[in-house]
Amino acid sequence: MKLLTVFLFLCAMMALTPSAAYPIDMLSPIPVSLPPISEPGFFFSCPDGWTMSSTQCLLYVPTNMTWAEAEENCRHNSQYQDGTLASVYDSSISHEIHDVLKSAGNEHGKVWVGGFNTAQDPSWYWSDYMGYNQFHDFCSEKHEHHCLQITFEEQESGCLDDMDCDAKLPSICAIILMKASYKVCIISTMKLLTVSVLVCSMMALAGAAALQEAEKEHEAVAKIQEEEHRVDKRSTSCPSHWTEYNGRCFLYVPRTLTWAQAEKNCQSKGAHLASIHGTREYNEIKRIISDRTHSSPQTWIGGSDSQGEHVWLWSDGTPFAFSYWCRGEPNNYFNQDCIQMNYGDDNCWDDVWCDAHRPSVCAKKI
Repeated sequence: MKLLTVFLFLCAMMALTPSAAYPIDMLSPIPVSLPPISEPGFFFSCPDGWTMSSTQCLLYVPTNMTWAEAEENCRHNSQYQDGTLASVYDSSISHEIHDVLKSAGNEHGKVWVGGFNTAQDPSWYWSDYMGYNQFHDFCSEKHEHHCLQITFEEQESGCLDDMDCDAKLPSICAIILMKASYKVCIISTMKLLTVSVLVCSMMALAGAAALQEAEKEHEAVAKIQEEEHRVDKRSTSCPSHWTEYNGRCFLYVPRTLTWAQAEKNCQSKGAHLASIHGTREYNEIKRIISDRTHSSPQTWIGGSDSQGEHVWLWSDGTPFAFSYWCRGEPNNYFNQDCIQMNYGDDNCWDDVWCDAHRPSVCAKKI
């Protein structure tokens, strides 16, 4: 809203300022292309084939897959790449999932949902990482496996049960409406700013006949632009001791923890262990560590394949599309499932046992 206010004020100044006060190229038409009407607006709807429930969009996937394959499929099957296996916080969500299964003819079946834990951390988590630790009823208090499915074989409301992550089941994908709506709002705001720029350009041309006080008005525009820069800089700054890079804030944590403990620590700060999406970003994280330690210690980042061998996932739910493995890695030596960076002479990635103790890097969006 502050940015829009600055734009409106800027438009008013430009409309009143004579054309002589601006360089010719500033008054030239600004090349903009308005988005097609078919693109999503502020009112979010589920993608085609998905079912809208009270808090999320749901999709039944009848193909039998392992838990990790099903989770990866959900992420690639959603319009905004925020899809995950469904979280079942309470009985109302369980009933909504059951309705979707009934429609698909699988009323009494079992399907993968997003719950998981690890051998190092027996606490259950949801793969959407929304921070909720609520779980619908478990079928049993005894848990031997690391992935959750929901079954409607015994009771209408269903219950959660652990199962071998390599078992193959159908699955339920979900998109949290709040997360999707947030992204749609960002898209719509950027479109509105684009239109504002076009309007400002037209108003500047319309005000070309105004000939008085050009110099004074031009100074006012410069002050507004300076204020806009100041407001924008303040709104995108990271907390103290965090480093901003490419729209995220990064924090090096020198305390040595297991991978699961490090992830929990990052979550307590509103973040996750860092995901890495390119060489420049990786070099920046290495620089952050080096500035803090004057060395290159082996450090936890957010990748693991503990839910399915050779299916690497980031703990923040973003796509695992970039890697920087050392030669011969990952080798899964005696079930190594978590990623450490700064390994070896090349400071590359290595899979290692998740209960090893390492410093870590947290990351969160601005």
